[in-house]
Amino acid sequence: MNSRLLSYLCGSVGVFAIRFLYFLALTFFLNTQELADFTTSISISAILLSVCMYGNYNLFMRRTAQGEGSDLVLGEYIITSFFYFSFFLIILLMLRFNYNQFMGVSTNSLIYIYFAEFFFTAIPALFKAYALTEYDRNILVDSLVNINVALLLLASVTLLYFYDSKDYYSVWIKVYASVGLLSFIIRLLIWRKNIHYPNIKHYIPAVINQFHNGHGFMISTVFRNIYLNIDKILMLNILGGEIAGNYAIAFRFYNVFLMVLNSVSGVKEAKLYQLAEESLHALNKEVASINRMTLKYFIMVIPFWLLASFGVYIYYPEQCAYMLILLLLLCPVQLLSFTMLNVLNSSGFEWQRLLYMFIGALISAVTSFLLSGLMSWVAIIAGAILSSSAVLVLSKNIFMKKVSDV
Repeated sequence: MNSRLLSYLCGSVGVFAIRFLYFLALTFFLNTQELADFTTSISISAILLSVCMYGNYNLFMRRTAQGEGSDLVLGEYIITSFFYFSFFLIILLMLRFNYNQFMGVSTNSLIYIYFAEFFFTAIPALFKAYALTEYDRNILVDSLVNINVALLLLASVTLLYFYDSKDYYSVWIKVYASVGLLSFIIRLLIWRKNIHYPNIKHYIPAVINQFHNGHGFMISTVFRNIYLNIDKILMLNILGGEIAGNYAIAFRFYNVFLMVLNSVSGVKEAKLYQLAEESLHALNKEVASINRMTLKYFIMVIPFWLLASFGVYIYYPEQCAYMLILLLLLCPVQLLSFTMLNVLNSSGFEWQRLLYMFIGALISAVTSFLLSGLMSWVAIIAGAILSSSAVLVLSKNIFMKKVSDV
């Protein structure tokens, strides 16, 4: 693997590990109801932000590949991102005046978290696109910036130890939003020589141009985020805050294993696009190799998974450990479905990919609603397993048909 890409991968894993540690620290301050509100607000924000970013990551890659200057594209999309972000922020503020809750979460906390996530996830995605298109030391710089921002977030949680409050959650969401804004200022200072903003008279044309060109990428990202986050939203709205909070704890541990295992296929995503252009049979062999390696590493981490479940059983409510053990069944299916979704994206099946993610989300929702009365939280995880299985089977079927026709 190229050393620069390896450094970027290590940086991404490092950021994820630090964010995992900050969440663990947070569990000592917030109760399960508050954890449920916090994590579900992050899930809802991810869906909203996928609309307000309006495909700018993919458009960035396309425009720079066509020869446009990456510094000019970066400056333009920072401006347009703020336009779309502000539009949804105004809607949420209006919602706050009329409703105390939205999709089971506090509208007040949702506003703070939406604000923070824009700076923690949406804006960094643009700098990631810039670093990858430049393909030089900027990759390492971007990784180091992300790690330092994550460390800043972890440090902000530790400050709660010195703050005596009966409402840590109210304090935390304000700190979270403040750190998010601070991280954006740090990025601008570090990258200031690499950003060229368009003339102010081009702002509105840039927004309109992105609106016309980015809708396909936007829809794909929205469906992907719904597919990945629907279980958390359903858990809170169907079963309540206590169970959803326990699920949030279990899912954070699950996400650690998923992130590490998914890196096996993630680092080869660019190669899938290359092979799709050269030979579908070669692509099929590469996919088979990725799947074998993924399952091999999954089997290897099972003892560590069980050890983590035992630790969760000791330090957290028993239900968290049972959830983590059951999520073991979801992991391999979800990993294989992720690979097949990447294959569809690389081989010209973009709209089928959208359809399958929609079907997956629908299966998850229907299963959860029908069985939650009998199976409680098990129904939500069962819905996620059925959802990923359906996506995997449908994706594999259409891809193999195309391979056999060649």
